[in-house]
Amino acid sequence: MSNTWPYKNDAELREAGYRFDRTETCKGPNCRQEIEFWWTPKGKRIPLDPGTMETHWSTCVDAEKFRRDR
Repeated sequence: MSNTWPYKNDAELREAGYRFDRTETCKGPNCRQEIEFWWTPKGKRIPLDPGTMETHWSTCVDAEKFRRDR
């Protein structure tokens, strides 16, 4: 299974069933970047970097602070 995020823009996200929620600032103390929250087709929110539409988990310098134990 590939971990590559397949979407490059908001049109592709919408076509795949994602819905824009809102823009916020990352709460990571060392990050503080603007992020967009989108609802996935399964009803979960996902943070994305505006413009690149990469998952913010892959770019956030504070990602470990938000990781849940699985």
